[in-house]
Formats: sequence, structure tokens, C-alpha cells
Amino acid sequence: MPSERDVVEAVRAAEELNLPLVTCQDCTGHGKHARRDYVWTREDRESDPEGFEEYMAGGHDVTCETCFGLRVLPEAYAVSLAARPMVRGFVDPYGNIVEMPRADY
Repeated sequence: MPSERDVVEAVRAAEELNLPLVTCQDCTGHGKHARRDYVWTREDRESDPEGFEEYMAGGHDVTCETCFGLRVLPEAYAVSLAARPMVRGFVDPYGNIVEMPRADY
């Protein structure tokens, strides 16, 4: 995984060379996304409605690990990142993490 410094330098170089930039696919250009290590259950929502509202409003968002908050990536860089094997997942009703391969967009 590239470091934050690598990504920042790649974006700056692309801007200086007038190379195309594309929106980061992981954060859809927002620079942040919801935490991926926690899923709100129905019980959580019922027991802490204020916390759930805060979560839905972005109160628990984290900086994107792909673009490091820059919201864009150089086009060639984004293509190479899209080719990496990436796994996303979800937590099933029993608390098990179920991994799903990344879908192509």
C-alpha cells in the first residue's frame, strides 16, 4: 500500500505536468468515509439513537486510506490501485466478518 507521502507527491506531480486526475473510488471524492470496522445493528440504533444520528451525519468518519483526504488521484495511479486485489466485507447477523471481493465499477 502506498504511503501518504507517495500519494501526495504523485498528485502534485500530475498537477504540475497537467496529467489527468480522477476521483478516488474508495471515498467517491469526499476525502473521508464511514469507519469500516463497525456496523450499527438495530439494537445499537434503538439503544443509542443520538449516537446513530451522529454516525449518519459523518461524526465518526475517517480520512480515506487511498487518497489520504486529497479526494483525487492521478489517472494512471488510480488504474494501478484498482488492479490490486482488495477485499471488502460486512458483518453478518451473528457477528462474523464476511469478505466480498471488490466489484469493478
